Amino acid sequence: HLARLAADGGGFTTSADPPFLVGQVQILDVPDPAGALRALLDNHAVLIDGANAFCPGLVERGGGVVDVRARVLPALTDGPHADLDGGGDMLVVHVVVHTCDAMGANAVNTVVEGVAPALATLCGGRARLRILTNLADERKARAQMMIPYSSLAEDAALGREVALGMVEAYRFAARDPYRACTHNKGIMNGVDAVAVATGNDWRAIEAGAHAWAARSGRYTSLSRFWLDDPAQALRAAIELPMAI
Repeated sequence: HLARLAADGGGFTTSADPPFLVGQVQILDVPDPAGALRALLDNHAVLIDGANAFCPGLVERGGGVVDVRARVLPALTDGPHADLDGGGDMLVVHVVVHTCDAMGANAVNTVVEGVAPALATLCGGRARLRILTNLADERKARAQMMIPYSSLAEDAALGREVALGMVEAYRFAARDPYRACTHNKGIMNGVDAVAVATGNDWRAIEAGAHAWAARSGRYTSLSRFWLDDPAQALRAAIELPMAI
């Protein structure tokens, strides 16, 4: 039913980022984090070449490692984990891999396992975790639609009232994490069904989506709805990390 309504406004418009997936290497006991960041930057090209040695199949198909970058994670001083956090600052290195047509988890994990010793030596610390992240925020998919007001009721004026009701419901989810949780669960009902039917890791997609919804530090709606009065239509859009 909704697809028929969206068809009245031209259907769905979609786009997607390149299939980049990130692997993380946790580096501990780094004596000079700022110096380690400089060393990683100075050896950027060498690190990429070395990492690509661990995914020759991807490189042959036009993919492989495209970037290596890092940031410092300071110890937590507040929040629910502050009382158990310790060990000082840690460095996390992100290895970005173009995974071609694959979801890429196994390939990325192989790469970060392989490159971790070199990263630890370069940073002067020790490597602990070497694993992908399911927050695939460099591999997002987007969709938009519009529904004419006249498709929502007997005339455009009444249709605008229906559209406004949907926008007001969206505003509730945008402002309140209790509403957003259920709002986003409804979105994932559809996403998960397609993921399962196509043999994808629906749990990874779920985890990434909910982390994306909280990226501002406050959990909020994954979708957006607004009134477009010049076009006499309700508009809606969504953007999700989508490693499939």
